[in-house]
Amino acid sequence: MEEIRVCEQTAPPAVFRGKEAFSMVDEKALAAWRRGMIESRMIFLFTVGILVTGMIALAVLYARTTALPESAGVSEDNGRYQESIVQESEPEVEWLSSQLHLSEDQVARIRPIVDEEQRQINLAVADESKSSEERISEVNQIRLGALDRLAPVLKDAQAVRLHQLREQEKGEARAVWNQSSENGKQ
Repeated sequence: MEEIRVCEQTAPPAVFRGKEAFSMVDEKALAAWRRGMIESRMIFLFTVGILVTGMIALAVLYARTTALPESAGVSEDNGRYQESIVQESEPEVEWLSSQLHLSEDQVARIRPIVDEEQRQINLAVADESKSSEERISEVNQIRLGALDRLAPVLKDAQAVRLHQLREQEKGEARAVWNQSSENGKQ
């Protein structure tokens, strides 16, 4: 039969639930272990805090750099986006009304079409991933699509006049583009 040895107690007895209890670890070692655990927890929490702060800073920086510019119809608070488009398209609606002699009913029916056209143009112009020529081409396509949607609302003479006005605008835009291209080469 083997002999079982009992370890000698190095720590004084401790009181546990009103009774004396003996510990196999001395109090100094236990206190050092606790201090080490507290320090490691503090280091861990500090590191997590730094990482979370860095992630938030990166998210804010990303949000600022990818936001649409003010010229694209986006106001400071995003809830007012649609309202800023309507404000930009209203002069266009008034101009069309005066040039084409539109009735009140026609004005009410073309307003949503012009609003959508203006929103699409704002987004196309703000897209800096495309060249200037591509943006101009996209704006021309948007204008043609709007002409198609406006035609059923207009009388025949008004539709012809609108087509003439759009062609005139396109010619003026080309002249401005050519002039700015020539000035850029000098």
